[in-house]
Amino acid sequence: MGLTIPEPDTVREKCINMLSQDKAFHAFFAKNKLETIIGLLTLHETDALFANSPFAEIMEFYVAPDYR
Repeated sequence: MGLTIPEPDTVREKCINMLSQDKAFHAFFAKNKLETIIGLLTLHETDALFANSPFAEIMEFYVAPDYR
């Protein structure tokens, strides 16, 4: 059972949808010199009760195998 990487257009549409609906969701992409996306980091901002301060949780972190 391996990871199936979705098509770029599918990822783009999903990100646009998530970013437009949730202002606490953020996505960062890593690109190579050819502008091809080779990595992804998504995070969600929230608040800590005890520390009484905001922080971010990493939801996804992916780097293409050839760039690890």
